[in-house]
Amino acid sequence: MTSNPGLLPSGWDRDALDPNFDLAAFERALFGRKGAIKAVLMDQAVIAGIGKIYSDEILFQAGLHPNTPARRLDAAARKHCCSRSSTCCQPTG
Repeated sequence: MTSNPGLLPSGWDRDALDPNFDLAAFERALFGRKGAIKAVLMDQAVIAGIGKIYSDEILFQAGLHPNTPARRLDAAARKHCCSRSSTCCQPTG
C-alpha cells in the first residue's frame, strides 16, 4: 500500500481520530458487516486505529457486549459507539 500525504494508505477507511469521522462515516463502515461488533471495530480495513484495548473500552462505555452482531446495532447504539470511538482513542496529556 502506498500512502498519500494527509490520507490513510489506499484501501483503508477512516481513522477514528479523523475530524471527518462522524456518525455517517461510522455507519458506512458498519454497513453490511456480519461479524461481532468487537471484531468489526478491530478490523483495520474498516476503521483504522482501534485495537483490542480501545475496542474493549469503547464497547464497555457504550454498554455493548463484544459478541453483538454489528448489523444488529440500533441507531442509538451506533451513535453511542461512534461517539465512544472518537473519545476513547484521543491521546491523553
